[in-house]
Amino acid sequence: MLLTSAGTVENTASDAVLVAVIVAIAVAVGLHRRRRRNELGLQRGERVVALSQQWLDPIIVLVIVGATLRQELTDPAHVGLAVAGVLIGGVAGYVRGRLLFLEARPDIGRVVLRRGVAEIAIVAGLLVLTYAARHFSDDIRSPLNLLATVALTVGVAESVTRVAYITWRYQQANRARVR
Repeated sequence: MLLTSAGTVENTASDAVLVAVIVAIAVAVGLHRRRRRNELGLQRGERVVALSQQWLDPIIVLVIVGATLRQELTDPAHVGLAVAGVLIGGVAGYVRGRLLFLEARPDIGRVVLRRGVAEIAIVAGLLVLTYAARHFSDDIRSPLNLLATVALTVGVAESVTRVAYITWRYQQANRARVR
């Protein structure tokens, strides 16, 4: 039996359920995107998505890392590292948003993006890091927990900034179309 810092196996089971739900959602979204891409005649490596669908990514990231960050941000060292992580993640999100955004399609209420697997890799990496930080280190100032704080805040800030940039570009195109 695997004992966690809480002394139960329930955390591991709930983590597994969370991962299964995320995988199921990702598969359903992927199938829908493929059908939609074919209908719109997009090139390979391009996908069309609703802005509301893009905002699911930051929400999922926040749900995954929120509890861990809430605990760690009670320590001043973690707060300082979190600020650095937010700055780094903000720049990374802006750059990634510029790289991924291809075109706004206000006529169908969608945006065309380059396909990227980084979102899946980021979420998976955050899951692993969150799990490791929670289960393998009891010391809040251990290098693993300090690294986790930076990485988790980078992931959150990157996700929010990337989607905010894509939303801003969509709104610009929509205003230009209305004029």
